[in-house]
Amino acid sequence: MKMRWIMFWKHFLCALATALGLSAVFIAGFRKKGPWDNFLLFFAVVFLASWAGGVWFSPLGPPIGNVYWLAFLIVGLIFALLLAAVASPFPSNTTIQLVEAGEKTPEKKKAMVLGIYFWLMIFALVVLIVTRYF
Repeated sequence: MKMRWIMFWKHFLCALATALGLSAVFIAGFRKKGPWDNFLLFFAVVFLASWAGGVWFSPLGPPIGNVYWLAFLIVGLIFALLLAAVASPFPSNTTIQLVEAGEKTPEKKKAMVLGIYFWLMIFALVVLIVTRYF
């Protein structure tokens, strides 16, 4: 039982380091925050995806402290790339959006659906992580 908690914390720290590094690269380097324009949401998704993928995929790469870190990095990178690809190519207050300001109902539906999918994804990732340890 004690070994399970030790691995839990090691995996947590590996996913945290991976998510911090990838979030810093994508937000500072590429100026991409995903579809939500929020650093914390981008970080949370990359963190949970990295953690879930890291604990479920086969061990990859050289171990650091008995943690095979490459699976964490690969899954985190894939999710960060997907989130960056989904991000809007225009800033939030461009001329195009000012012209389309009258069309508020599609924006509200898009935000609602995105919110539902976001929470379903967060729930699925948390379930994947929890089931791995219990």
